Formats: sequence, C-alpha cells, structure tokens
Amino acid sequence: MIIYSNETKDLETPMGSMCFYIFRLIKEGKHAAILFYSEIYQVVYPIRRLVSYI
Repeated sequence: MIIYSNETKDLETPMGSMCFYIFRLIKEGKHAAILFYSEIYQVVYPIRRLVSYI
C-alpha cells in the first residue's frame, strides 16, 4: 500500500491552532477515514507504520 503523507493543515480550536497531518492512499477512489490522536507533536515512524497497516 502506497501512502502520500506530505500534507498538513491547521485547525482553529477554542484553545488555539492545532496542526494535523493528512495521510492519503495514492490509489484513486473513496476510502474510509480514520482519525488518530497523539499527544506528541510530530509524526514518528511508529505512527506512519500504523497508518500504513490500516
């Protein structure tokens, strides 16, 4: 499974701005969305690996 992950967005919340990362399959079509919440402030290899497995 090939994943494209070079996309970030900022979401405004009552507590301030929150940056999030978007991981997408390269394959075209509709796919289910899965949200991950992590208290660390970066995308580390274990998170990328987990995303690629799901």
